[in-house]
Amino acid sequence: MVKRLNPKATVAFTEAPAAFDSTVFHTLEMTARGPELQVILDGKLVTFDQAGSSVTTVSILPTWLGPPVKGANNGTAGIAFGSENNRSSIGGQRARNLIITQ
Repeated sequence: MVKRLNPKATVAFTEAPAAFDSTVFHTLEMTARGPELQVILDGKLVTFDQAGSSVTTVSILPTWLGPPVKGANNGTAGIAFGSENNRSSIGGQRARNLIITQ
């Protein structure tokens, strides 16, 4: 799921791949450039549903710029792990070998 935090909205979503094994580490790569986001999971470009269309490049429009202006992102992006649909099961997610480059 791709979320915009200001103002809060789900921008795009996708299902886990059919053969996804939640017991092993996976390689997750993300490229965020301007208002566009691409994600590669285990070497495969992820396809998202955005407003009813299948896309591999998610557009995150800067609605916080208004009108009215609701803040600035200063070029920030982030990754979060969670289980929003099953909050009682949240936890256990881990990341290793995290690399952030410009």
